[in-house]
Amino acid sequence: FGCTHHSSRLAGGRAEQMLQHTVIPDRPMFFPEFPPQEPEQGVVTLGEDRDPVERVEEALQCLTPYDPSGRFTSSDEKNPFLYWKIRDFAHAYRSGITTPSAVAEHVIAGVEEWNNKKPPMPMLIYFDAHDLRKQADASTKRFEQGSPISVLDGIFFAIKDDIDCFPYPSKSGTTFFDKIRPVEKDAVLVARLRKCGVIFIGKANMHELGIGVTGNNPNYG
Repeated sequence: FGCTHHSSRLAGGRAEQMLQHTVIPDRPMFFPEFPPQEPEQGVVTLGEDRDPVERVEEALQCLTPYDPSGRFTSSDEKNPFLYWKIRDFAHAYRSGITTPSAVAEHVIAGVEEWNNKKPPMPMLIYFDAHDLRKQADASTKRFEQGSPISVLDGIFFAIKDDIDCFPYPSKSGTTFFDKIRPVEKDAVLVARLRKCGVIFIGKANMHELGIGVTGNNPNYG
């Protein structure tokens, strides 16, 4: 390690010298090369300060009409790789095909299966089955009462471990980061999703501090 560190320091010193003595003949540009662009056709800008539920509903209007035909029949057996999308879950909840509580049990079983593999393959650094059931139960009751919050109500979501999701600590894949900066509330995006009825599974495993591309975390697997 010492030799590698020494070599890296020497290489860094050479790179710094090269940058210091580099001569760039072009004059610095203070204006963009390209003229102002015309607004892209068909793009709707949703105001940041508006209510999250209203923004989701407006975004939903931009999508093509939803067609559930063939999505929930035996024909799915012919397409083993067919997966449900957000609007599929929303339709299934509203039609009584399934409930967020029923889906939660599948999620819990899946997480436990991966955690019990040898060696374990933890998809989540933090996971609380009791809290997940509590969130799913609240969502299921909203559907039973005919008052889901939005199309995102009952949709399961894992938050990457570098984004705050109260009450879980944010470790960013490390063993120390959560001790430096305690989490006291949700990040803005988490708070907005939660207001729309999203169910948070837990904190998703990630490469330590996001520095790398393999996804192999020496601390958590």
